[in-house]
Amino acid sequence: MQDETEYPGVKDIERLVIAAHYCTHPERNSCMIQMCFLHGFRINEITALTLQDIDLPGKRIYIRRARQGVSCYHYLQPKEIISLQRWLLARKSYPVRNDFLFISSRGNKITRQRFYQIIRECCELAKFKQYIHPRMLRHACGYELDKKGIDNDSIQDHLGYRNLKSIPRYHNYVEE
Repeated sequence: MQDETEYPGVKDIERLVIAAHYCTHPERNSCMIQMCFLHGFRINEITALTLQDIDLPGKRIYIRRARQGVSCYHYLQPKEIISLQRWLLARKSYPVRNDFLFISSRGNKITRQRFYQIIRECCELAKFKQYIHPRMLRHACGYELDKKGIDNDSIQDHLGYRNLKSIPRYHNYVEE
């Protein structure tokens, strides 16, 4: 990531995921970062995921979109399944008090503030010049889909937007 306007790319996300392995709770942190990028989660969406939203045998996840977005199922990617399995195994050692997928060391739902702290810590460990915040992971997902040549309707569906007018931000041109 060179300048302030750039969003993280795939290699940057990989660096963040690797950096998460050097934090406390590496399985949880790396899984959260990876999933935020792959599915374009908003912070409220990732912290609201429950165990019932994950269908490992079916290799899919149900995403309840916030802000009147369109909720849907996404398929899980192979690396993501491994990451989820590692987290679910580690999660068993936590004092579980709820059905949220991502929980704190005390067994409570992970907070927005804690997720910001996790990403900040991973950015420092990865030696990024620029701090990445959770929203940037969502936009990085949209940019990556556009780079791959995915059509606007599919990007809209993937990110859960109701209005196609939200999609042009992910193209390399600037509207005037």
